[in-house]
Amino acid sequence: MKKHQLQKLVVALMLTTILSSGATSANVVPGHVIKDPILGGQQSEWVTPARNVHQFNAKKWQYKHQQTALPATYDPRNTNQVTPIRDQYETGLCWTYSGTDILAMSKLKKTGIQTTFSPNYFNYLFADNAFTDNPINPLAVSGRKLAQGGTSSWTIMAGVLGYNPATEDDFQTLDADGHGTKELATKEITQTTFNQTPTDQSFSVEGYVQNDGAFSDESAQAVVDNTKKLISENGAVEYSFNAYFLLADRLTFEKPAYNVETGALNLPSDYESSITATKNSNGEDIKISTWSHNHATTIVGWDDNFSKGKFAKDVQPAQDGAFLVKNSWGTEWGEDGYFWVSYEDYYLLEGLLGTAKVGQPTNEKLITSADAPASSDWGLETDDQYTGKQVVLANVLDIPNTQTNAKFSAISLPAISNGAKYSIYYVNHEVDATTLTTEDQVKQVGKKIKSGVAENHGQVKVNVPTQKLPAGQKVTLIAVEQDPNGISEDGAGFQIQIPGASLPTDADAGKNMLAWQQEDGTYEWLDIATEGVKTYLGLYLK
Repeated sequence: MKKHQLQKLVVALMLTTILSSGATSANVVPGHVIKDPILGGQQSEWVTPARNVHQFNAKKWQYKHQQTALPATYDPRNTNQVTPIRDQYETGLCWTYSGTDILAMSKLKKTGIQTTFSPNYFNYLFADNAFTDNPINPLAVSGRKLAQGGTSSWTIMAGVLGYNPATEDDFQTLDADGHGTKELATKEITQTTFNQTPTDQSFSVEGYVQNDGAFSDESAQAVVDNTKKLISENGAVEYSFNAYFLLADRLTFEKPAYNVETGALNLPSDYESSITATKNSNGEDIKISTWSHNHATTIVGWDDNFSKGKFAKDVQPAQDGAFLVKNSWGTEWGEDGYFWVSYEDYYLLEGLLGTAKVGQPTNEKLITSADAPASSDWGLETDDQYTGKQVVLANVLDIPNTQTNAKFSAISLPAISNGAKYSIYYVNHEVDATTLTTEDQVKQVGKKIKSGVAENHGQVKVNVPTQKLPAGQKVTLIAVEQDPNGISEDGAGFQIQIPGASLPTDADAGKNMLAWQQEDGTYEWLDIATEGVKTYLGLYLK
């Protein structure tokens, strides 16, 4: 892939994220409120995700239950291992309800302590009109106003960067009736007041990990198995989809995807790309882009024996099995606030389901050239000139001059896939990565401090042998990663972040770079700091 092609790809990724920055959030009014749903953004502003071309027939694919050591059924409601159902009501904050649920469930798994985190806290953290005494919050997503959309991963990446959540008791989200209201979500406060809000320091967020999408029978099997594994280890994963299909009391579909009687949803991969539905209140027809995401929820359990007969007749899956999904529309909706989604559901199989990996509290500070936690993943485009399975990242980091005895023993790695092989190199000075054209040159300039296999796709914490740091100077981290399945063959995701989702980054030129391996073994380097994107390759300063 030539440099100009890399640049075109990065620009395309930027535009996609800019346009869809609110796409995983829906301002969906819960079913028990007698008014039409108000979704976060006009339909024309939503971006329809590129649909992966299945290499398998979902109607013939058979999930092999015996391949996993996990139980056939897991329902955390039976053992009080789930956070309470909440009601986002008239706010567009489903993304932070989902994100804070994921953080709370991960903490619960790790510590056994039940905590209710404030969705509204992250609403203010990422809004550019949040404070009366400072109109632009340092972590604001450009153009995002209070009570508007976002993505669940923001809350988790905020934790990775050291911004832990506040509890509901310390930063109010719900009114006396248990509703998230516009009044509370747009209340005028000062940044000083916000900064004085206590945050939960009883745990640390070590990573934002994801499940790769499905591209074959084997990877479809892996999506279901890995989703179960992520839930069993971390408590919950995000699930984003088109919420219009749940609004059976508001809309009439020719082929309903949701069975109201059983609370079961399935969007099969061969469903129409767009569909017309009729609004029940006034009979108006609306065109719905099927594959657009406009609502974020949280998967918390599963049932291999959930009958395929419980799904709507026109979308019945070929096999039994469903995940239990926690919604944010109150307990009067669905199955006391929950619903089920088939193992064969398009959004499930081809999504990138993310969760938080948490650990013990730490005094370490993550140093990276990135300064805002917006996060997205994209697939690399196949190109005749690109045959490599390997990606290289480089990041120049500034070490504070106050850290006279600075050292690190962990790094934050953007892992490109489940099972990605990686090697980490450390250089105790600044390196111009564009001069490195082969891996041999990377080895010559850097000291390899760790090799291994990333268990999860996403942003992960990797422990390394302790390294001393030069105070007040620049150092360089270089990561060489290989996707065992082949990036160009399977379209495996490559994780880069866009701080603010719509603003160029402010990293200095030459500080944040990536390269894909070419046919001749060399790398075509791109200074992504100048393209408005960057990675979160960084180190944990002790």
